Amino acid sequence: MPTWGAEWMATLVDERTKRTRQTMVSPTVDGLDVRTEEGEWRQWPWARVTQGVGSKSEVELRCDGESVRVADWTMIDSIHRIAPVTRGRLKSQAGKKLGQIAGLYVGAAVVGVAAAWLAIGWAGAWAVAAAPRSWEKKIGEAAIGQFAPSEKVCGDRDVYLAMQTVAGRLRATVPAEAGAFDIRVVDDPLVNAVTLPGGYIVVYRGLLRASDTPEELAGVLAHEMQHAVQRHSMKALGREAALWSVVAWVTGGADVGVGQLAGELAGLKMQREDELAADAGALEMLLAAQIDAGGFESFFEKLGRQEGSVPWLGQAVSTHPESQERLRRIRRWREARDYAAKPLLDGERWREVRVRCR
Repeated sequence: MPTWGAEWMATLVDERTKRTRQTMVSPTVDGLDVRTEEGEWRQWPWARVTQGVGSKSEVELRCDGESVRVADWTMIDSIHRIAPVTRGRLKSQAGKKLGQIAGLYVGAAVVGVAAAWLAIGWAGAWAVAAAPRSWEKKIGEAAIGQFAPSEKVCGDRDVYLAMQTVAGRLRATVPAEAGAFDIRVVDDPLVNAVTLPGGYIVVYRGLLRASDTPEELAGVLAHEMQHAVQRHSMKALGREAALWSVVAWVTGGADVGVGQLAGELAGLKMQREDELAADAGALEMLLAAQIDAGGFESFFEKLGRQEGSVPWLGQAVSTHPESQERLRRIRRWREARDYAAKPLLDGERWREVRVRCR
């Protein structure tokens, strides 16, 4: 059994870009030492390390937007011996199973939803319909700080007003029962946007810069709003058997940290049909809001040429359909409809706003 000073081979994953590298990890009293094959070294302090879902054969640890996966659950036992402070937070394989069971048996009503969600993948839609939206709000509220730390949220007033203008036109087309939206711009060069349960949407600065017009941004925002309206994140949680931690968080039935919950949300994969449904819903929103859907089309034309390097199109969510297929669908939709669009923002004002927040 590995002891003090031992190393494990691991796969290091950048959760934003999904880049993977081989690395060696070694637990110490203060944290987990991570050394990449390129010779980079860093230490993950135990206070910031959380445990991901993992699998029967792999343990997953996360820290500051990265994760390592190790095909040896005995590493957790060694970590407990070397750093006792981790015993209440990092679970061994046996302890993790007990935690899942505890999370599922917190109440008869919860068990009914969770059992269906976990046992039968195709029952995800029914389970989502049965779960109250208050759960979604609580989950998103708990995780938003991990995706949009307060120190990285853009506080520029002009950016805020521009986002309110764009989002406001779109929001007015959504039924009140679908819930509210909380949209935050984060100072990060990634060309991406992320939707969390409960209507929380994180837009990265890189996406603003990549949007040549406010109509392009509106297309992306409408797509992300549709993920929230159609509850795709909750469905994905059910498909990936992560509901046990959601149930535990909402009900307080098991020890699940915010970081772990956020890590599971970051690792979710939207299904192809979810992405296409979000595209279709976004186009209808643009029509109802009288926003030119040509911006959505031009966004795909532009970023489609960079396929493989743009997270919003395919790296951060690996199951995004090929951009060319999505582009064809958007183009056919536009050709079948003729409507009068109203401008969103003055072009000069947008050119100034889109380069802020850095």
